[in-house]
Amino acid sequence: MAREKIKRKLDFRPTVKRFSPIGKEPLGSLKLLHEEIEAIYLSDVLELYQDEAASRMEVSRPTYRRILKSARSKIAQSLITGYALEIENLSHGYVVAVCKEQHDSYENISPYGVYIDIFKVDSEGEIESYKGMKREMSENQPYKPALVLPKLFVEQGVNYFITSKIGEGLKSALMTKGIEVIVQKEFKKEDISSLF
Repeated sequence: MAREKIKRKLDFRPTVKRFSPIGKEPLGSLKLLHEEIEAIYLSDVLELYQDEAASRMEVSRPTYRRILKSARSKIAQSLITGYALEIENLSHGYVVAVCKEQHDSYENISPYGVYIDIFKVDSEGEIESYKGMKREMSENQPYKPALVLPKLFVEQGVNYFITSKIGEGLKSALMTKGIEVIVQKEFKKEDISSLF
């Protein structure tokens, strides 16, 4: 009898679910499991060592190594043979971050906001938990969102960043960390479930 699979901690939420060759019909499709895309994200995007990545997924290092090897094999096979690659779609929750100028208002949301609100949303779209924080200010050094926010958001497990405006440098830095940027003029906490 097979052992029961250990539950993995999966934080990354891929926004693109299918890749396919251009110019010809795919020969078939391969399915990349959510745990496999998580391993690719931790090792190849965040560039974590396997020990740390395994710890983040709450699995042993040998298990992590097997998951990563399987993911890389599927990606290589897709690129070399022309198979489409589909990412398993799990209906998990997600984490949303918003930076704002005032503690109690969402009137001015931008990467330069001093206050950062982080919402953990369950699979039904309901806010599961909320964390408010104030960005540290330094008199000697100007604040550069592209240097500060990606690292902070990765630490907090953020999947989406909502802002009214964003520069290309910060947008690129967030996207390379797997954080999707949503640009909209207004944000209301009550509308968070209808955004996705």
